[in-house]
Amino acid sequence: MKVAITGHTRGIGLAIANFFREQGAEIVGFSKSTGYDISDESVRSQIIEAVKDCDVFVNNAYVNNDENSQLKMLSTVLSNWSGKNKIVINIGSRSSDAVNDPGFAFPKYARDKHKLDQLCLPVSMFPYVINLKPGTVDTDMTKTRMVKKMQVSSLIKVLQFILDNKDEFKVRSITFTP
Repeated sequence: MKVAITGHTRGIGLAIANFFREQGAEIVGFSKSTGYDISDESVRSQIIEAVKDCDVFVNNAYVNNDENSQLKMLSTVLSNWSGKNKIVINIGSRSSDAVNDPGFAFPKYARDKHKLDQLCLPVSMFPYVINLKPGTVDTDMTKTRMVKKMQVSSLIKVLQFILDNKDEFKVRSITFTP
């Protein structure tokens, strides 16, 4: 199995990369720290070309204050993989549920993640799209936030359960609350 992951060097992306590595998968990683800034259109084009022969695409990287590169990446992969027996794992956020909450502290983030939710709505069975919507996950990015956090290992356990049972049932979207 060949798995492409954006944002694979830290946090949730690193944990997912390690999970698939342990399963024997070949990892194709794209992170800003390795020269792949998804906010750059030419870089997104390189990534899209590279993921064509992958079996799984993990849409994890999010760039704050851009024109929603994560959404553009997902849209293109879904279009290219339409009708193909592949898996797309989108890392959304529970924040998307606050899109209409005027008191929410991160309104742009909520809007961006809500758009991802909408794009993940199933149009067909293929590719199989799994939209993971965690709350605050305990990573380097959230270490200074004083809120209840879930462990990234919990997210991985749920992902493993979904993938282990994909032939029995499909989970299209799941929201995690710490």
